Amino acid sequence: MIHRFEDWSARLGDALAAAADADMPFEYGKHDCFLVVCDAVLAITGIDLAADFRGYVGDAGVQRLLADNGGVAGIAEAMTAKHGIPEIPPGLAQRGDLVIILDDKGRETFAIVDLTGAKVCALTYAGGWATRPVACIERAWRIG
Repeated sequence: MIHRFEDWSARLGDALAAAADADMPFEYGKHDCFLVVCDAVLAITGIDLAADFRGYVGDAGVQRLLADNGGVAGIAEAMTAKHGIPEIPPGLAQRGDLVIILDDKGRETFAIVDLTGAKVCALTYAGGWATRPVACIERAWRIG
């Protein structure tokens, strides 16, 4: 199990703000839904969940990554198992927890519960965060 830093909420706020920077366009392998969520977890725990998956480039790279690892759910299962992060019922997800939601096209995507605990944040293809109510969570893992 991983643990959060004492000042994790401030770190999460900073990570969410940095990922929403309008000067950082969505780009697979650099600034995408997977990496920004893992970067937020890194900020609040010091653990890089994406360490084994970084290095993919562009759309072809992410498609290969997903195909080789069982999709979004397979990646989530592998990285959370490696770090002893327990899966929890979606209704129990709290601030800073890693979650999977469906995007506006019905595809699984990584997201994180925001500081209010009432919404999840997922990076959009246009850049910046899209927020949705926590009721949309498909799967969730307790971070710390």
